[in-house]
Amino acid sequence: MIPRGSLKRVALDFYHNPLNNQDFKPLSALIPSFPTTDHLSLAIHALSQSENLTHLDLGDYIVISPSLFWPEPQTKQPFWPNLVWVKVIFSMNTADGDWYFTRDDNANVESDDDDDAESDTSSFDGSEADDTTTKQNPDPNIPDTYNKKKVALATGEEPYRHFRGRADPSKLNPLFEAAAQAAAQMPRLQCMTLKTKVRAYRMFPFAMTYFAPGERTDWGAGSRNVDMPRLDWVIGTSGYEPEESILKIWRQAKGEIMQSVAER
Repeated sequence: MIPRGSLKRVALDFYHNPLNNQDFKPLSALIPSFPTTDHLSLAIHALSQSENLTHLDLGDYIVISPSLFWPEPQTKQPFWPNLVWVKVIFSMNTADGDWYFTRDDNANVESDDDDDAESDTSSFDGSEADDTTTKQNPDPNIPDTYNKKKVALATGEEPYRHFRGRADPSKLNPLFEAAAQAAAQMPRLQCMTLKTKVRAYRMFPFAMTYFAPGERTDWGAGSRNVDMPRLDWVIGTSGYEPEESILKIWRQAKGEIMQSVAER
């Protein structure tokens, strides 16, 4: 086992693909006996407290909650003495089984599969036993057969209904506020990025990135070096507006901040 104090860089990928049918409510990532505790975020939070850690990279659309940055309640205020670089690519799904985004009224949610899905569902009675039909075999040595289409419909993998393109401030603001509170406890922070890919009627990136003075920016107002702290938002067509209370935390921690909001 690697001693936690010797960790300098942590890169973890937790692949999570949100449901294609966004009418579905995602499964909660929380343990039923602890319905308000996000154990994965808490575990990574504890790992990130490693004294010599400089880089934290969480990828592949990990399902997270604000506890990743700022658990509540706290017995000891977190502190990251040497962390300089944080990147989190998070899922559209929240840890407690919801979405960070809501319906976009401009989204076209018609699906070519809808009619077939309805007729397929109504005609299925479980009486056939070919390789497309769900059936439990009484002989444990013979694999069960199943209808792939039915399983896809029942689990939200089909049909494709992508319409969640509007930011939900009630879900996103606590996450960004927790990140800002954590950044205030990172005296050497040079760059922090929280990013996801929004799948609505069209896909677009949604991200918040902090740059310390002197760090090179590659989006927002253009690629350049800046001589003051910078907060860049890429919001696409989500309609998200950075909350003033969140910006206040950043200012108190890092001083006057240049901010840009880009729809791209």
